[in-house]
Amino acid sequence: MLLSGLLLLVCTVESMAQFQHFSIHTHDSLALKLRVEQVEQVSIAPGGQAVTVNFSNGQSRQYDGKDVMNMAIRQTQLPLLFFRQNIEAPCVSRFIHETRYNPEDYSYSKVQNYVPADKGRFDFPRPFVFRMKDCTKGAPENEEENYRLLVSKSDDFTHAEQYALEGDSAVVWTAIPGDTLRYRIVREGDGELIQYGLALVDGMVRMMYLESVDNVRDVGGWRVEGGGRLRYGLMYRGSKLHTADQTFISDADVERMRALGIKVEFDLRGGTEANNDNADYAYSRLGDDVAYKIINYGSMAYMQIFDKPQIMRLEWQYVYNAVTAGDPVFYHCSRGCDRVGTLSVLLEGVLGVSENDLCLDYELSSFCGPNGTRTRNEKYVVPNYDFEGMMTTIKNYPGETLRDKFEYFWVNVCGISATQVRKFREAMIDTSFTGGRYPILAGRQ
Repeated sequence: MLLSGLLLLVCTVESMAQFQHFSIHTHDSLALKLRVEQVEQVSIAPGGQAVTVNFSNGQSRQYDGKDVMNMAIRQTQLPLLFFRQNIEAPCVSRFIHETRYNPEDYSYSKVQNYVPADKGRFDFPRPFVFRMKDCTKGAPENEEENYRLLVSKSDDFTHAEQYALEGDSAVVWTAIPGDTLRYRIVREGDGELIQYGLALVDGMVRMMYLESVDNVRDVGGWRVEGGGRLRYGLMYRGSKLHTADQTFISDADVERMRALGIKVEFDLRGGTEANNDNADYAYSRLGDDVAYKIINYGSMAYMQIFDKPQIMRLEWQYVYNAVTAGDPVFYHCSRGCDRVGTLSVLLEGVLGVSENDLCLDYELSSFCGPNGTRTRNEKYVVPNYDFEGMMTTIKNYPGETLRDKFEYFWVNVCGISATQVRKFREAMIDTSFTGGRYPILAGRQ
């Protein structure tokens, strides 16, 4: 397994009692041959640039992460299994990794080359699958035996998520790129440990698996100016959950969204479109404990934002209040394309996302089906969808960088304080991420 780009990974005998006697095997381009029976700790540095092995005799060795090609740590009785998966749908992954736009030319788009021809929904993540291996101790002999998967981000499994295995596998739809997941497979009834290991989550774009609501994705993951990336799990964007007394989201999808910890639903449609101006319908379909926010006159899109800065100031405040309080917010309009797309550009722009990536994120709505198709050159087909005009206007504002120009819009046009902009960045930017892209994105600079 190529280790380049992994996040910090530390396994210790103190924190994981089952790790007692190991042998480490590496095979790399330098033909390293290491056979050690007592390993105290294995550490993989941020970015996967170095691998350090500490032995029980007090000695340690450091290896270049680029040189280590296959690494397996095996306990004498039960294997500790490593695997990694990319959660991006293949067509989405190809689009964001291969597309580079000319910032001076908005007359073309490339997203149509990546949306499959059948025009179905491709706004799902790739399933993150845990499988029970044949080599596992206690592999099932009785087909009627049932097993559970436990997944945790910490070694003690105190708050582990549990999933029932169907056959020999279980699917986790909420994996976050960059995470190292600890997992165990145990037998129902006696709880015997059948398999355990570490799963590494690749990718950048985190789309959410929802069957009844489309175009929902985490805003996190995009690299920002000055280093770092947008945090996952704080801002989600998508399409409508209801209109007046009609609810579109299924009970199963409500539970999937609640599992994300969403505390605020921000509806950009306005009272008339969303609820027929009936206060009885102005509540979140995600539960009574989720605050429902709405701007009575509705949100602005594209060039309209420059005519109604007071509306944009309200939009900022709803998102800012949630994010800086650590409350995940789901903001949506009807399709999650225009009003949501506009607000996302303005928020991501002031956080320091590049112009190319702002275009990519906007165009990702094209993967949710025919009604969601949006391109950076859409104005040549639908004049009101003037994404180019919006970007051109912002780029004409004062400022040394594009991020500065977005800040000028929020501070000087909309009246937001520079202090709020700074606090918003502090809440939304993960500065610990310094390794460029995740492993699957290593070639993209």
